[in-house]
Amino acid sequence: MPKLIITREGVSLRDYPLDQQRTTIGRKAGNDVLLDDQTVSSEHAAVSLMGAPAITDLDSTNGTFVNGVRISKQELRHGDVIRIGQHELKFIDEQVQDMAATVVFAPAQAPARTARLRVLAGARAGSVLDVTQERTTLGKSGEVAVLLREAGGFRLLPMAGKPPQVNHLPVAVKGVALASGDEIEIAGSRLRFEVE
Repeated sequence: MPKLIITREGVSLRDYPLDQQRTTIGRKAGNDVLLDDQTVSSEHAAVSLMGAPAITDLDSTNGTFVNGVRISKQELRHGDVIRIGQHELKFIDEQVQDMAATVVFAPAQAPARTARLRVLAGARAGSVLDVTQERTTLGKSGEVAVLLREAGGFRLLPMAGKPPQVNHLPVAVKGVALASGDEIEIAGSRLRFEVE
């Protein structure tokens, strides 16, 4: 049976078995999956198991993202990560063998690049934040973005509320690849992205 593993800020909250043809996700009572999060719409999204498993955004305010990409409707595959507000919901299809568990990967030849965010203006001006995680959340409630470490570098994705700006331009839904020296403006702070 397929299921969703629900986490928030890296903390696992619960597993939710998908035992209905249609499962609704939202902030208000009456949804099958209830997310206590002000950035989640009353009825935010729905997972359908009719035919191929798929998720549909129900015209939510802050959007539904699958593997970092904003969607209106998206077929789901084993291991896909859905982001709704500040929650991540990992789609698990227990009938699909997780090949990653049986494949041995050679270590990367190039060492991981070191990145940091230098705070130029805002509450933490003068501080330097090392980017050590695969996903680093920036901003505050109502204005949130995620800095993703990718194979080829780093990407900034808007997640909720007003999109951040990079070099004075608003970041599109699909995000923007960052280069060393780029300036990010989000939630009243200005940061310089630096890579070694």
